[in-house]
Amino acid sequence: MLPIRHLSRHLSEPPVVPVITGVAVRNYAGTADIAAWLDLRHRGFAAERIPIRPWDAGDFQREMIAKPWWKPENLWLAEDRAAGASRLVGAVTLAMRGSESEGVPVVHWLMVAPEWRRRGMGRLLMTALEMACWEQGLRQVSLETHIAWTAANRFYETLGYSDRFSA
Repeated sequence: MLPIRHLSRHLSEPPVVPVITGVAVRNYAGTADIAAWLDLRHRGFAAERIPIRPWDAGDFQREMIAKPWWKPENLWLAEDRAAGASRLVGAVTLAMRGSESEGVPVVHWLMVAPEWRRRGMGRLLMTALEMACWEQGLRQVSLETHIAWTAANRFYETLGYSDRFSA
């Protein structure tokens, strides 16, 4: 198994959420969103060096809804609405690790459809998540990623995330 990289970022000021024309960001609205999220997960990770197994609605239930930190308002979905019909093109979830009173906010499942990468979609989703943290008084955001996902590592670094355990 390849090593996991632990990154974090201190929020020193409220983030500025960018705007992408034709894209709307909304929160999870119920079980009807699960199939679109699963499709995005498949598209987003299909070409990665570290393969991920296909998921079904039960996997989503176990990974998200069944977790004690789960809140629908902490799952952001980005939809491409430019073509008249909306299609999910990105998603990110905010998880909390630790106790409810002393939890650490963690980026959970940031995904961007391949055709939307390098167009600001990841930044849009991350700043939506960071803004929610800021509004809750949380100033440190953490995440984990695979070392082999070099594009993801570079992306997080451009946002100001750095190795959590470095000196």
